Amino acid sequence: MINYSDNYNKVVAIRATDGQGGIVEFASKLTREELEELFVLTFEHHFMDPSTGTVRELASIILSGAENDEGQFGYDAARKGRPVECKPVSHFSYVTKNSADGHGKINEHSLNRHDKFIRDDLIMQQSQFFDGRCAWIIEFPYTDSAFSNHMVNQITRAKTGRVCGRFSYLQWMNCPNVVVRYINHEVIEQNRFNIVGGSRNTHLYEWLMNQ
Repeated sequence: MINYSDNYNKVVAIRATDGQGGIVEFASKLTREELEELFVLTFEHHFMDPSTGTVRELASIILSGAENDEGQFGYDAARKGRPVECKPVSHFSYVTKNSADGHGKINEHSLNRHDKFIRDDLIMQQSQFFDGRCAWIIEFPYTDSAFSNHMVNQITRAKTGRVCGRFSYLQWMNCPNVVVRYINHEVIEQNRFNIVGGSRNTHLYEWLMNQ
């Protein structure tokens, strides 16, 4: 958990009441050490917040070399004209108990969206973070037959309520066109027991370490 300083709390309050101008005035009175602490805490807050993945999504786009189109075409990013849908996943040592399995989900999925993804030749991007550090970023085409069939099954088997197209490494690891855009073996090794197969050198862990 993050311990916020008095200055951080003051900046949050100032931004909420006075806007950016108030922050500039407050910051001008801080020492270099206080500014450095404030800078670090601000990023820690965003990277370690389990309720939002906005900054981790941006980090995934930057590290993977994709283009951030800021949702202009209804997607998260683009790569050489093709849309990219980013699915960053976070594990936090202070809250998360389950194993990382390369999963992601498409909320509010439907057959109409599925058909649009096919037409747009969508690239799926899955990334994994452990306590704010990126372990891997992989990409694969939504049009991969095994993956797209899995999505159709997810959509059609839902009886009522909101449809969530969920997937894991089982749907992309053997895709012939899967691409590793970023990998950090040190982070993977440090968190191997939180990754599927990490205790036995098998499954997802083994595949990642061989990349």
